[in-house]
Amino acid sequence: MRMMAAGCKGLPRFHWPCDERQECSIADWARPCLPKGRCTCYTGATVRPRFVECSGGRHCCGSGGRYHDVMGCGAEGDDERNNVSYGFHVDAVRCIGCRACVDACCAQCRVPDELSCRTVTSYEGGVWEEAPDGTCSLTLFAYFISVSCLHCARPACMAVCTEEALRKQPGTGLMRVVSALCTGCGDCAQACPYGVVKIDPRHGVAVICDACAAVIEAGRQPACVEACPEDALHFGEIGDLQAAYGELASIPPLPPADATYPSLVLTAPPALLSALR
Repeated sequence: MRMMAAGCKGLPRFHWPCDERQECSIADWARPCLPKGRCTCYTGATVRPRFVECSGGRHCCGSGGRYHDVMGCGAEGDDERNNVSYGFHVDAVRCIGCRACVDACCAQCRVPDELSCRTVTSYEGGVWEEAPDGTCSLTLFAYFISVSCLHCARPACMAVCTEEALRKQPGTGLMRVVSALCTGCGDCAQACPYGVVKIDPRHGVAVICDACAAVIEAGRQPACVEACPEDALHFGEIGDLQAAYGELASIPPLPPADATYPSLVLTAPPALLSALR
């Protein structure tokens, strides 16, 4: 008999870390694309991603029934996806949720906490199984994930921007905001499935992580990476990160990676991987 840690029968269920906590089963989380309708971000804000059908039968984020072909939706898009060269490795085993990365981000970007480009969320769950002989095996897990803009190959935020204010930097694939073009409409923040695009009410423009572009051009690491006391964050060429840490790019509560193809590598707790099998 397989049961949840909370004592309910069936598939193990995992909590979204929000003010109004919702449950999402592994079966729901493991869908091949983001679910239509309601999804809840780490801060508790509710977003409703809009999806339209694009070529190849995929559902892509759109605006008003239109899809801006950022990277292409067929074989050419797959080639472009492989060209995204820089990203982050997040170690959910080592992260202790101290938020040093968030504080460093705020200091570097000179923004208040609510406009930080990086956020830390917690996640927990577990199952136990009762064998025919009456013995039980218990698998519980709890972990933190530090997330910022993931510089996706198919960025949903960029797809809905009618002003073309969101751009990918040539050669690195890192996102940036052209403030002079941004109207602060908020479509990008609504479209981002990771909930990491913010709108600065002081200036009426979008705020998005550019991986501390000026800092890395000077030969340093992004502020969040340098500030992490547990060595749980790394930044570099995505191929190098995958070679060092594997190719896992999504664990709960993050959406499936094949929705936007984030430049992300994750190290997951072994107990979680066991529960997902």
